[in-house]
Amino acid sequence: MGDDAWLFKMDCEHRRFNFIGDTTWLSGEVVDKRQEDGRNEVHLDIRCTNQRGVVTSPGRAVVLLPTREAPVVLPEPPAASMEELIEYDVARIAAEEGAS
Repeated sequence: MGDDAWLFKMDCEHRRFNFIGDTTWLSGEVVDKRQEDGRNEVHLDIRCTNQRGVVTSPGRAVVLLPTREAPVVLPEPPAASMEELIEYDVARIAAEEGAS
């Protein structure tokens, strides 16, 4: 992604053990490119694969990229204080659980 990009979002799931002596390769692929709210987003599927070819940790990431004309504009934080951030996250998680 380079020094001028920004890792905006990332999540992964550690589904299998990495044992002592295992070799792990990290890889990924671009699955989508789009503009959202003025941001240039690249969506990735990422994974950790051991020497046996088993994916031990699948994941997803979103990278914000600059253009030739402008640098990355970082998103505004969802809250101004830690208390407001906690309230924001509680409401977000409750909404996600309610949608399930």
